[in-house]
Amino acid sequence: MPRGRRRSRAEEAREQMYRGLVLECAERVFARRGIHATKMQDVAAEAGISLSTLYGVFEGKRDVVEALHAWRGEQFLGRI
Repeated sequence: MPRGRRRSRAEEAREQMYRGLVLECAERVFARRGIHATKMQDVAAEAGISLSTLYGVFEGKRDVVEALHAWRGEQFLGRI
């Protein structure tokens, strides 16, 4: 996205949708293969999205892992 341009509500909603999809799929792949053995291509394939779409939402695997921890932590805190 060019600098200085505000994202539309549709773009923001699409990014949130992709984030949720990626986190759900990454969790499954990490559980099967382990975090270290999992490649971003594996996560993209599980999610049914292109690698470029995945990198448009997350910079790398570390970001996916950190977001997954934060997401699950928020869910846990919401339940207690």
